[in-house]
Amino acid sequence: MRTRLSGAAFVLAALGFLSPASAMVVEVTDWGTVAFGYDQTGIFGVGGGDLAGDAYVAHYTFDTSRGWAYSGPAPVNFAYGGKCCGDASPAISASVTINGYTVNFLGDYLGEIYGLNVGNLSEQYHFVQSYVDNRGVYINNYLQNWVSNSNGSIPSSITGPFIYNTMVGDSATGALLISTYDGNSNDWQVDTYAGLVPTTLEVSPYADLTRASPTVSGVPEPSIWAMMVIGFAAIGSAAFRRGRKDRLAPTFV
Repeated sequence: MRTRLSGAAFVLAALGFLSPASAMVVEVTDWGTVAFGYDQTGIFGVGGGDLAGDAYVAHYTFDTSRGWAYSGPAPVNFAYGGKCCGDASPAISASVTINGYTVNFLGDYLGEIYGLNVGNLSEQYHFVQSYVDNRGVYINNYLQNWVSNSNGSIPSSITGPFIYNTMVGDSATGALLISTYDGNSNDWQVDTYAGLVPTTLEVSPYADLTRASPTVSGVPEPSIWAMMVIGFAAIGSAAFRRGRKDRLAPTFV
């Protein structure tokens, strides 16, 4: 899977604008609809079920001080890391609920929470991934939600509190994968995959999640920061993403 940490963040860090984040545990919830998906083994109900059109709720708990992290007045805020990077993942836990069934993810292999607002580009990105190699049997699971737009209405904060409803013109996408590959028998088992469309997201300090009927909220950052980061983003490009697969076996609650 792709990560969302932008070139701007790397350039700012290199120039010394970013300092370590203070510890804060936050809860993130993304509500939305499955655009397409297939539940082969019945993790979310009847085996072989089509998940398209089903509502979902993705819930994450992040420690915003873990891994490579920054949270402050800058227009870019993030916490990123995990076993894949040789440090602690900011993801403490994550889960997704569809049709009344909940699957949990550890997110120890890779976790990321990312917020950006430079006026003409704003976005929130939430991702967890777990991966296990058990003597040639690879378990790979991930959960991703990403909302962005070009009008600056999405807050860049990763500590909140805020609620955001997607609007016409927003780009809203996500993905869910629960899979196992047996390298010994060359057998690939995809239990569940789904393309997600988040419609509402909430970021809040831990144990302070309102889960209320959300209203659109936008908090653009100061213009001087916006101008500076737009320049850095041009230097750093729009990417610095790494393709990854993986995640640990789901548990049922």
